Amino acid sequence: MKRRMKKVRQIIHIRSLRFVLGCILAAAALAISLLVYGKAKAGLVFAVLFIMTGAVRIPEDMIPQRLLPILYTVWLVVTAFATLALSQFCLNEVLPENGLLPTVLGVALILALFLLPLVLTLKIRLTAIVVSSILIVFTCINYFVFLFRGSEIAPADILSITTAGNVAAEYSFRVPAAMFYALCLSAIYYFASFALPKYSPDKGKKPRLKAASALLVCVAAVVFGGLQINTKKWLQTGSVANGYLLNFAVLLRESFPTEPKEYSADSVDAVSADFPRDSEETNRLPDIIVIMDESFADLSILGNTLNVDTAVTPNIDSLHSNTLRGYTLSSVFGGGTPNSEYEFLTGNTFLFLPTGSIAYQQFIKTPCYSLARELKSRGYSTIAMHQYLPSSWMRERIWPMLGFEECLFLDSFPQKDSLRGWGTDQEMFETVVSVYEDHIAAADSPVFMFAVTIQNHGGYHYAESDFTPTVHLQGYSRAYPDVEQYLTCIHETDKAVRWLIDYYDQADRDVVILFYGDHYPKLDDAFYEEVHGGPFETLDERMLQYEVPFFIWTNYESESGETELVSMNFLAGLLYQKAGLPLPPYNRYLEQLREGIGACNALGYYSKTAGRFLPRAEAQGEEKQALLEYSYLEWNSLFDKDNTNEVFFPIN
Repeated sequence: MKRRMKKVRQIIHIRSLRFVLGCILAAAALAISLLVYGKAKAGLVFAVLFIMTGAVRIPEDMIPQRLLPILYTVWLVVTAFATLALSQFCLNEVLPENGLLPTVLGVALILALFLLPLVLTLKIRLTAIVVSSILIVFTCINYFVFLFRGSEIAPADILSITTAGNVAAEYSFRVPAAMFYALCLSAIYYFASFALPKYSPDKGKKPRLKAASALLVCVAAVVFGGLQINTKKWLQTGSVANGYLLNFAVLLRESFPTEPKEYSADSVDAVSADFPRDSEETNRLPDIIVIMDESFADLSILGNTLNVDTAVTPNIDSLHSNTLRGYTLSSVFGGGTPNSEYEFLTGNTFLFLPTGSIAYQQFIKTPCYSLARELKSRGYSTIAMHQYLPSSWMRERIWPMLGFEECLFLDSFPQKDSLRGWGTDQEMFETVVSVYEDHIAAADSPVFMFAVTIQNHGGYHYAESDFTPTVHLQGYSRAYPDVEQYLTCIHETDKAVRWLIDYYDQADRDVVILFYGDHYPKLDDAFYEEVHGGPFETLDERMLQYEVPFFIWTNYESESGETELVSMNFLAGLLYQKAGLPLPPYNRYLEQLREGIGACNALGYYSKTAGRFLPRAEAQGEEKQALLEYSYLEWNSLFDKDNTNEVFFPIN
C-alpha cells in the first residue's frame, strides 16, 4: 500500500510550479469562457484539464530508457496530427473534411517543419512545441485576413506585411469561440507534453542522420503527393478540402510565373507587325483625370433588389450626358488594390499570373510600359496621388517606374476631414482640383492625374460616435451593420463625385474623368448570399462579386451610352477612345482581342462562344489560341526584359 502511494505521489505533484501555473491557466480559461463566450461547461472542462496536466508527470524511472526514443517518435507524430486538427479548428473547420491523402500529407508537412530545426538542435520537445505554436498562430492570423478581405493568406502576401501593418489598426479583432477553444486545447496539449520523462538524444551524427532521413521522406511525400492536390482558389474551399497549412504549401508551386509554352520574342514581333504605331495626330489633348475609388461597388447587381431606405448613388446614377458607363471586371475581392491599378495602367491581366500574387511587389523591377508612360510621350504631365502612406504596396518605388513624374501621398493632403478614420473622397477630390489648378497655372501641357482614394477601405465595424449610418437596409432576415456602414460611405462618395463633376463642368479646358471601383468590399457572407438569393456556386455567379461600376465623363460633347462588361485590362482602350486620342499599338491589339474575349480576370475569361465564363484551362479553339498569344505579349512586357518589343512596349 505504501509503495502504491509513493508511486501516486511520484506521478501527482500538486506542489510543483507546473501545478501552480496550471491553476492560473485554469482560472484564466474559465473566466474568459464565462465572461466572453458564456460557455460554463467548456470553461470547466478546460479548467480541469489545465489543473490535471499541471499536476501529473511521468517519473523518469517508470519508462525504460530504450523505449524513450519510440515514445518520443510517437509523440512527435501525434503532435503533428494534433497541430493539423487544431489549426483547422481555429478556422471553425474539422479535419474529417480533408480526406485521407490531404490529412497524411498535412501530417508529413508538419513533421518536416518539426524535423528541420530538430536536425540542428536535437531538442525534440522544444522544437516541436515552438513550431506547432507558430503554425497555429499563423492559422489564426489567416482567419482574420480572410475575415477582412475575403481571401486567404497566400505565399505572396509575405511581401505585403508592411501594408498589412499599416491598415491593421483600422479593423476590429474578436477571437471567435472555436479559435479560443482550439488555442486552449493547444495550450493543454503542450502543457501535458512536459509530463513526459526527459529525453535527449546523444549528441552526434547518428541522431541527426536519422532526423535528416525522416525529413527527406516527409519532404518527398509533400512534393510528390502535392501534385495530386488541387488548391481550389475560391474563398476557403482549399482549406476545407486540404487543410490550410497544406494548401498554403502547395500554393508555393503556383507562386512563380512560368514561361508560356513555345514562347519566343520572335512570335511577339510577328504579332506587333500587324499593329504599327499610328502616325495620326490629334489637335485635342484633353486633361485626363482617373479616379480609382477604394472598394466602390454596386451591390444591386448581385441578384435580388437591394432594399434600402434611400438611394445610395443618385448623383452617379443620374450621369448620362457625355457619359459612357458600365461595369469593369476586377481580379481581386476584398483587397489587393494594386492589382487593379496594374491591370488598368498596363493592359495586362492576372489571368496569366500566379494565384495571390501582387505585381507591384513581385514582378516590377525595372521601368515598364504603361498608360502613364504613353501619355507622357505625348506631352502629358503625369501625376499619381494616394491618400495614404508611400510605403503602401511600394507605390513610391513602382509609380515612377510606370512613368509618373510626380507622386503625392498622405503628407500632400490637408488631413482635416476623415470618415471612420480614413481620409474622405471629398478631401481627395478637392486636392485633385488644387493640384490641377497649380499645374495649369504653371505649365502649358495637358495633365494626366491618377488618384487612388482610401475613404471606403475595409473595416466596416467602426463604432466611434463620430460616425452615424445614413443608409439603412429594409426587409432582410437580420441586421447587417457592416453593410449599412459601407453603403453610407458609398453615399458620401456619391456626393463628392457630384462636387467634382460640377467643378470640371465649368472648367475652361477640355477634361475627361474616368471613375471606377477597384474591387468589392468584404462584407458579411450571409448578406451576400441573402441579396444574391443563395450561395455563389458557379463561375458566372462568382464573377458578379468582381464586377464594379465605372463611368467616363467629359465636359464637352461626346458619345454617351452603356457598354458591355469590360475587364480592367481593356478599360484604358475605352478611355483613349472617349478622349479622342489615337490608340497605341498594344491597346489596338487589346481592342481586337476584346472582340473575341469579352473580359478576363484572375479566375477566368468570358467565352463568347460558350456564352459564359470559363476557367482558362477550358478554353478551346480560337479562344485558346488568342489567350496563348496574349500570354506571350504579357510575358514579353513583364519578364523578357532583354527582348521587350519596342512597338508594343516602348520605354523611352
